[in-house]
Amino acid sequence: MSSQLEITKAFTTHLSTFVNDWPVSWPNVDFSNTAESFLEMFFLPADTNQATLGTAGVNEDTGIVQVNVMYVEKNGTKDPYTKADELIEHFKRGTILTSGAVSVTITKATIAPPQTLDTHYQIPVSIYYRAYTEN
Repeated sequence: MSSQLEITKAFTTHLSTFVNDWPVSWPNVDFSNTAESFLEMFFLPADTNQATLGTAGVNEDTGIVQVNVMYVEKNGTKDPYTKADELIEHFKRGTILTSGAVSVTITKATIAPPQTLDTHYQIPVSIYYRAYTEN
């Protein structure tokens, strides 16, 4: 199985244990429940670098998973920032996620500046990761 698929599965499984009653807009899945608050997930894989020598060496896969906290607009900032902080705690630095033979280490999680959209207040949470995978 591809290392990117296993990395994706590790993140979706871990986020699934966090969401409780919040709907999630998963990548490439129909989602129409935008009348309420929800989470929106994106995968942004970065470079795959050679970590060890040889054709049987290990690769270092890095990237970012972005989870947008999409909060119903005009309800203040306390609740969306609370949810973003809880999300960062769930994906805190040093957390190791596993899927198949791939272990993914969270290297940091940060909140980006919020945006006011037409119907929601969006707080982007960027979760940086590193995984060592077979070549």
